Amino acid sequence: MIDRPALEQVAARHVASMQCAGGVSVLLHLHGGARYTVRGFEEFLDGYCVARVYPADDDLEDVLPRDASGASIFDRLLLPYSAISHVTLTAREPEGRATIGFHTQWTERKPG
Repeated sequence: MIDRPALEQVAARHVASMQCAGGVSVLLHLHGGARYTVRGFEEFLDGYCVARVYPADDDLEDVLPRDASGASIFDRLLLPYSAISHVTLTAREPEGRATIGFHTQWTERKPG
């Protein structure tokens, strides 16, 4: 069961250890099948937490939905810990990652 210490302490510790240039996604899976990507947590209380969430996409894009003025759209979810089946933490690689290659230098030998 996911409880308060699991989200407030364990998940937070793992998110901190996974920090990378590409970012880390926190995905809440609920027993009813719904999934939410967490933008942040507002409060942790004994029986529930308050999270800023937006519906999860299958491709875990970095793009938040925007309203007509360009502001991010997200919901605040009052979530009992007992409703959470599991949490997925995903680190993403930066887009402009380097590739490994080899450089050779050709020198022509003159006969003789």
